[in-house]
Amino acid sequence: MKKLSLYILTSTFILASCGGGGGGGGSAPSTPTTPPAPTTYTFDARNFIISSQLEVIGHYFVRDFTNEFDCVNTFQATLVKSSNTEIYFQNFNLIESRVMTTYDPDSQDRDDESEDGGQIQDGVHVSEDYSSYNVAASLYDNSGVSSSNNITFYSYSGTTQPSDIPYEDRSANLSLDFASGELDRDSCLLDMRISLLAAGTSPVHTLYGTGNTSHGERTFLVMFPKSDIDSFAGDAVKEADIFHDGFPGWAGFQSYHSHGSKPTISFNGDASTLDEAFDAYNSLNGYTKWYGADISYYGSPIYDVTFRNLTDGSYDQTGFSKFLSKNGGIQNMFLIGSESPSDDPNYGPCIGFTSSNCNAQTYLLLFMYGDKKKVTWI
Repeated sequence: MKKLSLYILTSTFILASCGGGGGGGGSAPSTPTTPPAPTTYTFDARNFIISSQLEVIGHYFVRDFTNEFDCVNTFQATLVKSSNTEIYFQNFNLIESRVMTTYDPDSQDRDDESEDGGQIQDGVHVSEDYSSYNVAASLYDNSGVSSSNNITFYSYSGTTQPSDIPYEDRSANLSLDFASGELDRDSCLLDMRISLLAAGTSPVHTLYGTGNTSHGERTFLVMFPKSDIDSFAGDAVKEADIFHDGFPGWAGFQSYHSHGSKPTISFNGDASTLDEAFDAYNSLNGYTKWYGADISYYGSPIYDVTFRNLTDGSYDQTGFSKFLSKNGGIQNMFLIGSESPSDDPNYGPCIGFTSSNCNAQTYLLLFMYGDKKKVTWI
């Protein structure tokens, strides 16, 4: 099965630290003592659900669902811990049902305009909520752990503290099937097989990953305790929350996922093994030398981004940010785009030099959540 990739980004680099010890003077011989037994640590479902069950909120995103839109859904669910390694969904309630319209006005094989949420718009945007789809979705089996309903953790037991356990070992697999008829009622509701990573250790504050649906589409899922969402209910995400001026702004690592196996990750906790870094500025992008079709597609406003080399923070290329979730709710999606050619900080069409055109393209889609210092990418 082809592995799917995603990023986890944080607003600061994750730095490794080390310490040293001092020396001491001599002393009289003493009777040897038996050293204490090493502490044994575990990492499994108990790190996510401390008691017996947990209320969660999550998003699942189905890419390329049609030629013109991706599905963007938000759910609330009760998870029940069945054993030290297994969890199942007791229920699954849709609370936001939206689409991200990807209509390209320069394409010849699509309609002249895209209609959603009662509004007609061109270009990339997230729709209004289709509230009639926000219902309690029936599961194929919600009586306990089964092949059609489980989150199964890879169990770790050893002397490594949870915060130092390799990221790929803090992982799980999710299988979830819906009852007959649910998939016909809602074309964005699909059975899922997803490889998950855990962020945080005691407790885990986020599970996120990628996989495939029953129809073969790629899907991304992220979920976190509902209490975390509730604690930030009075501080809604806004466009300015992406702005981080100066290196390091946002930085993160990439992971590759395939259901049934642990993710593959190069990041080991040291900043030198991160995969991506960029600064996002509170300055409007001027569409310098952009093609007219790209201007129509990405719309306004968009803001400047500078991608950075991870080794020293030097310039890599230019880009832009756009806040997609302007219709309320808790999905909080941002688009990060790249511009090319822009590999030279002092020369090139994307920064105003030469008469050539600058190409703009979507690079990352981000969900921001919690304390606004964490985002996940699809």
